[in-house]
Amino acid sequence: MSTLLADPIFSPFSCAVFSSAGEPPMTMQIGMVGTDGIVLASDTWHSTTSGGVRHGYSSSKIMLNDTRQIAVTCALDMQSARELAKHICDMQLDPIRTFHHRVRTMSESVVGDHGFHCIIAVAGPFRRLYLFKFLPHPREIECIPIDDFVHAGDTPNAAVMWAMRYYKRTSMEALKGLAAQTVVSAHLLNTAMIDGLEIVCENHSGFYALPEDEKKTRQRLAHQRESRIGKLFT
Repeated sequence: MSTLLADPIFSPFSCAVFSSAGEPPMTMQIGMVGTDGIVLASDTWHSTTSGGVRHGYSSSKIMLNDTRQIAVTCALDMQSARELAKHICDMQLDPIRTFHHRVRTMSESVVGDHGFHCIIAVAGPFRRLYLFKFLPHPREIECIPIDDFVHAGDTPNAAVMWAMRYYKRTSMEALKGLAAQTVVSAHLLNTAMIDGLEIVCENHSGFYALPEDEKKTRQRLAHQRESRIGKLFT
């Protein structure tokens, strides 16, 4: 069993994005390994096109399993990504050394015609971070163990610079600010397809979503940081 951090506004869920020709990239996500746990962050904007008209709404893109020991972000073709995330949330962690191989094997029955990414985080004594990616043309399936940080979604977005330049293995508290900055800056560079913020962190019980008030504070500080930097060049 698995749960999203917020129920989608529409049901059934469908969202085809970067995988369709001519569609701009959608979603900015980041996963980072800290000294005391893993931090995940994502935007929350979903966009669909019907009858030539684009519709948008906001809901969670991070799925947690019932024990909160597994968290999975979903990016690009959301229907396929969510389907894979549900299967991952039902998997046994032990033996952890084969987990990413088992994810890749299992994914063969899930992937379709559209590309997607998932960042997979495992909490507690098995603590691990992985990037799953599926590319249809040419067909490529990978589930890669990550030692430090990784992006998913709109990876050409220049906001990936923040982690590339400033990530270091430090506390989750410090990494929350870097996570928020990455997503907020990605929104400013791709306002049509990236918006909102959710952050998931780890405690002794597993993964949990950052409270709304703290999340809004992180967003505000990220916007202020952008403004201060901009003033340096005027």
